[in-house]
Amino acid sequence: MKTKLPREISSLVNRKVHAWGTAYAEQSKQQLLGELERMRADGATLDDIEKYLGNRPPPIFTNSI
Repeated sequence: MKTKLPREISSLVNRKVHAWGTAYAEQSKQQLLGELERMRADGATLDDIEKYLGNRPPPIFTNSI
């Protein structure tokens, strides 16, 4: 968008985007915790989980959400 928005509108847009980002982060965290619980239930060690976390792409780059 090339038109400069009034400050009040920009502020509202920023608040909305921040709320979306916070909700997305919480959703991603809950998904990851669920994956880790399943791994532990399947017998994964803490080393396995560490390796998984180090190699896992951020959810924004996957189609799982």
